[in-house]
Amino acid sequence: AGPDAAVPALRRDGARLVAPGRWIDPFGNVLTAARPADLRAAFGARPVEARVRGRGVALVDHYAARPEGEMVVVCNSWDRYEIAVVGASAAARLAVVDPSEVSVEFVAAEASP
Repeated sequence: AGPDAAVPALRRDGARLVAPGRWIDPFGNVLTAARPADLRAAFGARPVEARVRGRGVALVDHYAARPEGEMVVVCNSWDRYEIAVVGASAAARLAVVDPSEVSVEFVAAEASP
């Protein structure tokens, strides 16, 4: 079916943009429906943070930006954000078989004190 089949909708939940998981690729990355344009539309130029299951996860430009074994949210070659673990399977780390069991919450980054 591929990554564009039956794309779950993004939803606004207060100040958060929630992107449900929708597909697990052969590497164990959990792809979402969120694109960089969605974040720009929701947050403008403000910095954005990503959370998976309530825990902060690095929002990076490429997999090598973080050490092996670290969970990240990265924009893939399909212009969609995915949950990944550098050098490993995010699906296995999160113990998900159905991608809809997990989502990424994007929120405006907190201002530094």
